[in-house]
Amino acid sequence: MKTLKTILFAAAVVIVGGLGIYLGTSWRNQQDPPIAEGEIATPSSALINGMAFPNVAVIAEDSSSVETVGLVGERGAVVIFMEPGCPPCSTMTVNWQGWINEGRLTTPVLGISSASLAGIDAYKRELGLTFPVYSDTGRTFERTYAVYEFPLRVEVDATGMIRYQSYDAHEPVNAERLASLTHP
Repeated sequence: MKTLKTILFAAAVVIVGGLGIYLGTSWRNQQDPPIAEGEIATPSSALINGMAFPNVAVIAEDSSSVETVGLVGERGAVVIFMEPGCPPCSTMTVNWQGWINEGRLTTPVLGISSASLAGIDAYKRELGLTFPVYSDTGRTFERTYAVYEFPLRVEVDATGMIRYQSYDAHEPVNAERLASLTHP
């Protein structure tokens, strides 16, 4: 009888362990699906190279409404789509802030988030960000341009055309590419 209980207990441990491994693997794959062989993880938004950066009304830090086309200016811009509390967003924004602090950038950097102005202000203070972050409270970039994954960095040239985009929070500044934004 004792041997039967031991065998049943061992079988239960193996079944529960196997079920745990199966469920854990399934959950992980749902959270971060594996990239198929030959597939490259690239931005999946509708903001693509050669496209004009969309003119969307966003809210500035002073609560005024501004249009994104006016934010790019004559030097182009690096636009970082972010959400407070997103760890890769914090990494990307802190890296770019560091390059700003080091004087490595002449291209303006700005952020866009669907968070409230109060949320953006708290995020900026927490991370020590000095570049402006605008609020897309209407979620226009999300609804119209499929900007769901964060952080997304979009480099826009002086004519308002998108020249580069990346989700890589650790990608270093490419000074040559940024310089080309001023002279497309």
